[in-house]
Amino acid sequence: MDFIYSFYSKETSELKQMINIYMYLVKNDFDEVKRNIIIYDKHKFIGSLAKRLFELCKIEYDHSKKFITKYVAIDKYSKLIRYPDCLLKKRFDFVDIVTLVNIMRIEFSLERYKSLEFLELLLTTSDYIYLSSATRYILPSIYSNVASYIARKGDFSKALKIADLGITYSISNQSMHLLETLYYYKSYFLFKLGNRKQAHIFALKSLSVLIAKHDVIKYSDYKEMIFSEMNFDIDNCDIDNTMSIENK
Repeated sequence: MDFIYSFYSKETSELKQMINIYMYLVKNDFDEVKRNIIIYDKHKFIGSLAKRLFELCKIEYDHSKKFITKYVAIDKYSKLIRYPDCLLKKRFDFVDIVTLVNIMRIEFSLERYKSLEFLELLLTTSDYIYLSSATRYILPSIYSNVASYIARKGDFSKALKIADLGITYSISNQSMHLLETLYYYKSYFLFKLGNRKQAHIFALKSLSVLIAKHDVIKYSDYKEMIFSEMNFDIDNCDIDNTMSIENK
């Protein structure tokens, strides 16, 4: 029993370390990513998920730093998760989903939309299962990314649906991670669909989340973005009133 406990303890610790590297990537802290890649490059991984996540981080780091082209990157991502054959699966883990989003970004730049269409399907139906304890932390960013790319294709109704699902998921899981972004997207999509009144409400909700987070810099950035994109003058609003609006 001690051996089994030790094995799973090491496997869990390993995965946590890889998630930390991934979070450095999310924050664009490339110095820390590089430092950790050097440390773990010759590491003998116990868990397959941790090993695959490390490979994902290396590819994303190399692509972000332009050490490899997008064509090389998409080839490496595809081999990592066996894309597009993996789209026939019904069960997806942390690495599958994040890699699909990275493939989606590159495919979009090449005017290909297969991965984007699949991610939309994955998020809007109950036919798929996400297998990972980390899923609850990464799904808000998946909803956010997919919604923004659908909107870039000009389909604001579909983008609004994805943003709504992301908001519902975040609130039901008590996660404020990217909630301000999802509220902002919902506001912008409503605005583009001609619903200025609701767009204004969700713009204020977005700022309310940033007030709750005490994120002064991001609050200022979002306030400026809301004014430039939708011409809403937040200075003339009582933002505290939004706290009493029922959460969606």
